[in-house]
Amino acid sequence: MLRSVESTGKAVIEDTFGVPGNELRVFVHYMPQFYQLHVHFTRLYNAGGAQVERAHMVADVCDNLELSGSYYKDRIMRYKLPVEDKLCKLLVEE
Repeated sequence: MLRSVESTGKAVIEDTFGVPGNELRVFVHYMPQFYQLHVHFTRLYNAGGAQVERAHMVADVCDNLELSGSYYKDRIMRYKLPVEDKLCKLLVEE
């Protein structure tokens, strides 16, 4: 599904905006920073970019899942949370 989202999204963006797929960064955000998996398409040369602690490249996610269907169940994923974040406060309390 993610590979399809990536290829279809790239094609639509190229048709609509004229930006070729090889000039796009395609990544997902997921827990704990966000409560729903969602996909972003940005230009590679976008000054904002993607924070490495919060973004997971779609191609890497697909490769990891093809390597092992339980890849994300079995590994520890590290992430950064602001000190004032509700989830951070809950984790500190634990």
